[in-house]
Amino acid sequence: MEELTSRQKQAIATKLRISEAAMKSLKTTSYDLVKVTDICKAANVSVGTFYRYFESKDMMIKSCYNSIDLLIVEDYEKKRFASNIDAIIGLNNSEASIVESLGHNFITNSYIQVLMDESQYTVSPSRLVHLKLMELLKLAFSEHEIIDTDIYELSEFINRTARGNIFDWCLKRGTTSLVDVWTSDIKKIMTAYKNKTN
Repeated sequence: MEELTSRQKQAIATKLRISEAAMKSLKTTSYDLVKVTDICKAANVSVGTFYRYFESKDMMIKSCYNSIDLLIVEDYEKKRFASNIDAIIGLNNSEASIVESLGHNFITNSYIQVLMDESQYTVSPSRLVHLKLMELLKLAFSEHEIIDTDIYELSEFINRTARGNIFDWCLKRGTTSLVDVWTSDIKKIMTAYKNKTN
């Protein structure tokens, strides 16, 4: 792979700075009240620079949302687990923690953009977090930690539960602990699928 030029590195850093400024603003302010000029001021960039990287505020939110998986996997990979089942629970815990840290305002507006997006990124089996979950489920199955089951269906079940927990948390305006609820649910799921003879 070719090394990035300094110009490419600067472009990535600028795009990240804009995204971080937007996410920070959206933690406390309604989406409709956050203006592109506010984001630019917080990121210390011009409005022209914003539009060089993002077509619109909506597209910027979509881009930020698509980057969340990298944060989740990065958080997950810092941890060590005693079993594949524990790793599956840990991956979901990382996902809940990262989503909760971004705040319900940002996630709510991400969901709005996702619902209007035809790419179906959220439910795509090729999402980084979904691929990681499938990898862990296959390992758990091959090492007889979970019962004989359709791994794809189990992955879908876990992902639907995760989306439901996030949606419920957004509806409750972030007043509940997403981490506690989600961790409780994933533990129940994995207990139900655990191979008791192992």
